[in-house]
Amino acid sequence: MNSRNQAPGPKGLPILGNARDFTKDALGFLDGCQKQFGDLFHLKLSGVKGYVALHPSLIQQVLSQNQQNYSKSTRGILKYREVLGTGLFTSEGDHWRRQRRIVQPTLKKAPVDSFSRIMLEEAKSLSEHWEENYLDLPSFDLYSDMMRITLKIVSLALLGKDVSDATSSVGQALDYIFRISHARILRPIDLPLWVPTPEHKRLRNAIRELDVVVHRIISNQRTQDVDDNNLISRLIHARDPETGESMTDSQVRDEVLIMFLAGHETTANTLAWLWYSLSQSPESDQRLQEEIQSVVKGEFVQLEEICQLKYTEALIQETMRLYPPGWWFARRAVGSDNLDGYHLPKDHHVWMCAFLTHRHPEFWQRPNEFEPERFLKKGINDTHRFAYFPFGGGARYCIGSHFAMLEMKIIVATLVKRFRFSLPPDFSVVLSPRSTLRPLHGMRMKLRLRK
Repeated sequence: MNSRNQAPGPKGLPILGNARDFTKDALGFLDGCQKQFGDLFHLKLSGVKGYVALHPSLIQQVLSQNQQNYSKSTRGILKYREVLGTGLFTSEGDHWRRQRRIVQPTLKKAPVDSFSRIMLEEAKSLSEHWEENYLDLPSFDLYSDMMRITLKIVSLALLGKDVSDATSSVGQALDYIFRISHARILRPIDLPLWVPTPEHKRLRNAIRELDVVVHRIISNQRTQDVDDNNLISRLIHARDPETGESMTDSQVRDEVLIMFLAGHETTANTLAWLWYSLSQSPESDQRLQEEIQSVVKGEFVQLEEICQLKYTEALIQETMRLYPPGWWFARRAVGSDNLDGYHLPKDHHVWMCAFLTHRHPEFWQRPNEFEPERFLKKGINDTHRFAYFPFGGGARYCIGSHFAMLEMKIIVATLVKRFRFSLPPDFSVVLSPRSTLRPLHGMRMKLRLRK
């Protein structure tokens, strides 16, 4: 291949490029492009030019081997930065490295395990709620309940208070902030936040309302000793191991908002897709039930039993393979690069689609089938490192992965021991690839008690 050539790709419209086809059916459009052009093809999305990289080796080059040449300051991240500030998800360079040094110790295994009590209590509470209210119903929206329980857990872990109630002004503010932030990213053309549209006014009001609560908690925690029962206290009292400096109130606020974003919707989506996958795979459901009955000795799972739930973990991993929380993300080339023999100019983007890479037939047998057993086989770790990256890769690997996995294992082990799930015959599940991969119409389920 000639490095001076542009990678092949679909034709597009003036200005908009391929945005119309992408917006109409992103997954179908990208799948069709892969079949026609291979694992590297060019796109133009609303004035932004770049390549879509789907082969693990190309993704490794961008996220790991040559990561210094790729910036996170893409259009989407800049939109998030307007709202969420410069926490770990949106920052770069020295600021990002400093924040990571401070924040990472608060999310290591031992500190996170201390939140297992909150996770277990909320899973038990949800189980009781379901048994009291849902068994006689033809169906209920399981997705809404997954959104509520993950928001409640992350708010209790972060702030030490529950903001998940539908009547909570903070919960409503969070919901609006994230919903509109997602929408702004996906629009082909979006006005700057300073333009006084009704939407922007409401968004700024929601941010202000959330900031009042978060800064009040920060102020209170500043006057107290570290409280291991909430992350915001740990963040306030954490120090940079290199300089001994702590974070400002603004920096703590930014990290809190990022943790809400990262620890709420993505986990809820994975759980929703897991229940859907179980409802479609009686064999997986049976094997999961057998493991939980064998390992969990009491009515509910305990922290010391979690590490024995190997099939449960494999089931979660397989769910994230088929339905990755972050299905689509981008990097911007700081300087030119060569990808698979093709020249990538400076300031062009590289888009990566985990949904397609996780289903790449070169690396996965029966790639579209739900088979948790594949993650129990010897040699699974020999699969290309970037054939599977639900928590990202390289230096930007998600530091909250242990929190998410622990939370999901506890919720799954608690609910599966008690309930069976089945889709109502008149309900169709539709993939909605927005900023996260969610079910478009929720996830309606019929609930039954285990015998």
